[in-house]
Amino acid sequence: MSSQAPPIDTAMLGGKQITRNAQRRGRVVAAARAENAIWPVVLLLYAILLPREVRIDLGGLVFFADRMVAFAMLPFLLRSVFTGALRFRLPDAIILLAGSWMVLAMMRNYGFASGIERGGALALDMAIGYFLARLCIKSTRDLQRVLVVYAPGLALAGGAMLAESLLSREIVQPIAEAIFGRLPNYLSGEAVGFVEDRQQYRLGFMRAAGPFPHPILGGLFLASMFSLYFWSTLRGWPKFAGIFAAACSFFSLSSAAILGLLMAFAFVGYDWIQQRVQNLSWGLVGIVGLVAAIALQILSQGGIVYVIVRYLTLNPATGYFRQLIWEYGLVSVRANPLFGIGFQGYERPIWMLTESVDAHWLLLAIRYGVPVAVLVLFLGAWAIYALSRASVITTGSERQAIRSLAMAIGVILLMAFTVALNGGINAWFMIMTGAGITIAARLQDGSTFPVGEGSPLPPRYHNAKRRRVGRVGRAALRR
Repeated sequence: MSSQAPPIDTAMLGGKQITRNAQRRGRVVAAARAENAIWPVVLLLYAILLPREVRIDLGGLVFFADRMVAFAMLPFLLRSVFTGALRFRLPDAIILLAGSWMVLAMMRNYGFASGIERGGALALDMAIGYFLARLCIKSTRDLQRVLVVYAPGLALAGGAMLAESLLSREIVQPIAEAIFGRLPNYLSGEAVGFVEDRQQYRLGFMRAAGPFPHPILGGLFLASMFSLYFWSTLRGWPKFAGIFAAACSFFSLSSAAILGLLMAFAFVGYDWIQQRVQNLSWGLVGIVGLVAAIALQILSQGGIVYVIVRYLTLNPATGYFRQLIWEYGLVSVRANPLFGIGFQGYERPIWMLTESVDAHWLLLAIRYGVPVAVLVLFLGAWAIYALSRASVITTGSERQAIRSLAMAIGVILLMAFTVALNGGINAWFMIMTGAGITIAARLQDGSTFPVGEGSPLPPRYHNAKRRRVGRVGRAALRR
């Protein structure tokens, strides 16, 4: 009897190893598909399109449609965080710090219990959209899937604004009022009466709001879609539906919406030109823009903000009123720089009847203090910068999709100097910001595989691909 071991069938072992590898990769791919579901973000985006009249009042805390969906997504979000599906990054610390400061500011102004209730709800409104996008939109492919699914809703919202403007009567909100009741008018954070119908006309058309809280918000929201649908290489009906919705932003007859749409046109046009003309780059645009901003700040009366809010408006009277908002709003900020004044009205002349602040960054500083305004503004700028860097190491349709997202974020970020991002528009801004942070970070890491932060392919594959694509991308930008 021989003690020699039987021969090993290396071919069989090799086959088994290949089978195990295939099974492992199959499980990885299946997990990727399950984890990278876009439905949480899609549900939140569709909830943004519902009128504010769709709401539930629970003990004084109002849950609008987008807030209901966001809070319903909390278990999914927490589960994903605790299972390691989200890799913590520095921008996440920024949004968490901003949200925590909002709660502290409200506690400082309203006491412990009321401060947690008010500040916590608003902080979660901001943070949930950001983190859902961080989890669900991890690549340009995910972004395009979201845009395709969202296109019908956008077309309906834009079509509603078009119909309201041409017919000179509201359509969507009266139907919502008949079902859910009239929307309260909030003054200093308290419900006072009801929102009155205030039809306004400009250029011979009625300013349409459609399903949005105000024509300005509806117009800016739809205008921000132009670069995403026109420049991200989508094809067929989703592309045309998105462009149609963006074009319908005109019927808000809002200077912010029209300026945002023109800005998106300019961004797309310049990107098309700079890819074909040598020595043109986005860095050059940044330098020229910075020099122009400094010149306006030094040479103009009141600085660059006053130039924007005073002269880039369809109604000169509105521009003058916005200038006054900045003037007296900054006085309030200087008096309460750390924790703001909450929902109280800022001090102003008695003839300035409304306490609304038509500037998101100023409103954040007035309500919660300068730190919140700076942190959220910095986060948006970070996303744009990260996407611009990531676009250099990509080519073709992926680069266009990345730049289209950066353009959309830029439109909202700049127009927020003249518009308060109330309602679901703020959630949309945070969704784009979260998606931009994730897409850019994964490309910079050399990994776009949508499972946690890993990939079934070895790191050397991604590093080599990143170096190769980076050289091509930089050469294309130089051209």
